[in-house]
Amino acid sequence: MKTILLVEDDLLTNELFKRILTERGYKVLKAINGKDALKLFDQAEEKPEIIIVDYRLPAELNGLDLSKEFIKRNPRLKILMITGDPRVDKLQTSKIGIKLKMKPISKEELITEIDLLTRSSNFPSKEGGGLFSKEVSQKNNKLTLEIRF
Repeated sequence: MKTILLVEDDLLTNELFKRILTERGYKVLKAINGKDALKLFDQAEEKPEIIIVDYRLPAELNGLDLSKEFIKRNPRLKILMITGDPRVDKLQTSKIGIKLKMKPISKEELITEIDLLTRSSNFPSKEGGGLFSKEVSQKNNKLTLEIRF
């Protein structure tokens, strides 16, 4: 069972997302701010493999700063940032490997995004213990596939 850490300060959204993800078979840890999220992550026996984080959080850390802290702890984490703020820098989030999704987000969209993250090529494998990634790019009508171990 994959573990997801959900960081959302809106209690109703937090509970709704937890219910949706639990029904899909995920173990969900919940936090309402960055400080609690880092503490939960650090103390978890089974470390989360996916983080869902709201951009706007109370207190000292916003979702982007919090995501950077998680990446320092584990660069292989999959992070989905959800925001209603159109000013969030999409280029900056994608450069550091964060998937950005604008609110409102439907149940189907949430499930699709999480399923895509769990199937993405460099998702940590418990069996393999290594990082396998592939990159497909198309430049000047030429398709390139690069596989790295």
